[in-house]
Amino acid sequence: MKEYIELYVKPFFKEWDKSNLLPIEAFKKAGDFGLLGMIIPKKYGGSELTYIEYLKAIEELAQIDPSIALSIASHNSLSTNHIYKFGNEEQKQKYLSKLVSGEYIGCWALSEEEAGSDASNIQCEAKKVKDGWIINGRKKYVTHGKASDIIVVTCKTNNKLSTFIVEKNNNVKIGVTYQKLGMNASETSELIFDDCFVPDSNLLGNENTGLKQALTILDGGRI
Repeated sequence: MKEYIELYVKPFFKEWDKSNLLPIEAFKKAGDFGLLGMIIPKKYGGSELTYIEYLKAIEELAQIDPSIALSIASHNSLSTNHIYKFGNEEQKQKYLSKLVSGEYIGCWALSEEEAGSDASNIQCEAKKVKDGWIINGRKKYVTHGKASDIIVVTCKTNNKLSTFIVEKNNNVKIGVTYQKLGMNASETSELIFDDCFVPDSNLLGNENTGLKQALTILDGGRI
């Protein structure tokens, strides 16, 4: 932790905040120090820390740069942890090691214009098609949505909610990147899904259980 802070955070954090962009290379370097899978078991490449140890690490990072601490916390306990908690073994084997190492950056897309605290009001919709789903809609306030490779997104399915793993492609567009009052190096963006196809194999957990999943993840992700 201290080595990562001294080499990759302290010299640059003031410049990062002015850029309004996640420092991708420095963020990915955190994977070399075991900081991108702190609460993930070692069998998937994680550090297998307790939540107390994990929170202490985030606090230590935040003393130097709250932006990088926020993004590392989001990557750990929202997107990566959602796949760990609700993914099947095939999904865990496919995605977790790459998220933990920093090869992939993950983001978690829940909030919308009219669905922030009221997640049950989500309008971004996934419609069933042959062998998969087509997603259309917008997600707002996504932590490092622009920089991410993998999106864990919750959508309306048959008037309930389901969650999917989306590998970013040409059918996922970046909308607004928000200028916040602070912590701007933890880039916050809008994501637009435009006829985005997701295979059946990327449904997380059971169909129509997305709200319960989201609330479970928020219990640990917003401490």
